[in-house]
Amino acid sequence: MCNQSTISRSLIISLVFLLAFVSVSAQTAVVAAPSKSRPAVALLKLNMNGQFAQLADQPILRNGQSMIPAAALRSLQMNVMWMSQTKTVTINKGSRWLSLALGEQNTFIQNDKVFVPAHSLRTFSELIVEYEALRNIVFLRDRSYKPDMTVLNQGNLVDARRAVISLPINIGSFKPWQGVLLNEHGYAFKKGEALRYTFNAYLASAPFQSIKTIVEVKNGKAYVVYQEENHAMDYEGDIKDLGDRKIASEFNEYANEFSVFLVKENKQIVKQYEQHIQSVTNELRTDRK
Repeated sequence: MCNQSTISRSLIISLVFLLAFVSVSAQTAVVAAPSKSRPAVALLKLNMNGQFAQLADQPILRNGQSMIPAAALRSLQMNVMWMSQTKTVTINKGSRWLSLALGEQNTFIQNDKVFVPAHSLRTFSELIVEYEALRNIVFLRDRSYKPDMTVLNQGNLVDARRAVISLPINIGSFKPWQGVLLNEHGYAFKKGEALRYTFNAYLASAPFQSIKTIVEVKNGKAYVVYQEENHAMDYEGDIKDLGDRKIASEFNEYANEFSVFLVKENKQIVKQYEQHIQSVTNELRTDRK
């Protein structure tokens, strides 16, 4: 059984994130209403070689497939051509070619942009394609790309934290969400730290239900180490949790020991996703390696 101190801390932390997300309404859900002409879709984010892409049209999850705007691939030095006569998009990198006709593998046009399935890009052996279901992010990176370990381990807090959230998370035996995320969520780092954080989000299907995932970075890779599901009206604390509770109790000592960064993707506050991570007055890094 939890002692009174542990319950109090848990309540404080839950209240912090409840207040942060209390303005979220059903209108902010990332699922479009289904119709005969347009199936329901969920918005995704695109990260290429460690940088979140700044796009007018974001990738989407459509009919269970991660679809990305073909034009974004030019940032990876790929040639993209649209043949209007044959309604075919052709993508080239080095000696590899990929051609997809409209409708092939669900290729489609939206807002005059051609969207192609991310998995089709595995044709290019020099390209690694990953979909992270935890945060709804498509990761594309050259096989030669490596995260900057100096920034991760020794950089200032802002640069290190931005680099950390740009790493794909290895979920392992944990789980992605059993629902669609709202487009307002949050990252929380302990004061002075960059290599551990919690990703906190509410589900569109249950606005008062939050899921917290604790992530640790080791040797340039991010791993889930703990996961917890909470309900704002559940005064007993957790509904269910996965992982070692010692990790959670260590990380969640007191609510005022966190630097919290809210992500509001439906509002054009920043140009790029990682810019939601800002500097905090008088905060110095304490976990340099």
